[in-house]
Amino acid sequence: MRVIFNGLPYFTGDLVDSLKIKFPHDDWRFFDTYGSFVDKVKFSCFLPFADLFFSFNGIYDQSGTYDFAKVLKKNTAVFWHGSDVLELQKKVEKDTSFINYLKKCSHFSDAPWLIEELNGLGISAGRLLFKYFDCSEQIGEHYDNPSRVVIYLPEGKEDFYGWQQVLELSQLYSSFEFHIVANTGEFLNGSTRPNIYFHGKLHKKVYLDLLKQSSILFRWVPHDGYSLSVIEAMGYGLEIVWTYDIREEKKLPFEQHKEYFRQAIERISKRNLKRNFDNIHWVKINADKESILNRFYETISNLIHEK
Repeated sequence: MRVIFNGLPYFTGDLVDSLKIKFPHDDWRFFDTYGSFVDKVKFSCFLPFADLFFSFNGIYDQSGTYDFAKVLKKNTAVFWHGSDVLELQKKVEKDTSFINYLKKCSHFSDAPWLIEELNGLGISAGRLLFKYFDCSEQIGEHYDNPSRVVIYLPEGKEDFYGWQQVLELSQLYSSFEFHIVANTGEFLNGSTRPNIYFHGKLHKKVYLDLLKQSSILFRWVPHDGYSLSVIEAMGYGLEIVWTYDIREEKKLPFEQHKEYFRQAIERISKRNLKRNFDNIHWVKINADKESILNRFYETISNLIHEK
């Protein structure tokens, strides 16, 4: 099989690298059509020879890859992550016929709530998991720092990713450290609280080391996908304060962030500062790398051979 992907390197690039190692007899290629002009050119050269084009950028990266695939009538699959579904909703509100533009390809998401949203827009999407975490690393039974919180807060999207809630919690829990990644804090113009630390963009290993040394992941957004950062944090036994319940696969009341944060602290205290090994076990069962890759390969194979 010859399969080409586009998407963000952190997610899709890692996935393709893993597929290359596990299934070396097939041809897996990743192109960063979102950020690299050279990759856009390479993508255009390889697309005519592909058995399947899997767009992990949805259809909104402005590179024209999805349009080009439609012109060539290539076997195409689209993966939906979160905010791209919101963009689709806005598009359909303005032009209901736009859905027809998307119907001649396969659609997937890993979040059940996103699949429901897509179905409501007239797109039938299947469930496909691709995010995994290796729990084989040896970690201590107790938290390195039981009062350290990690927050993903990308530049330019601070309010969407919960800055106001973080600020509120940092005032309520002044003895806790709130470590913010993917943001330098420049939007504050030098004014911040002493227990809030900005790290900017981190290399993956540095970010995972920060997670490992923390006790809570706080991710409070009004709309989200099946978050890899949540899976990674659970893999290290952190408490998760997220707008979704990953076990029940449902959204939580948005206004209850303070209560869920309080409950997380209470659970840590009741365990005598031990890691949440129930979370680690859940990741081992539900986000095992080998199982995820095998199911992903099976789906790809079916898309190609059933065409």
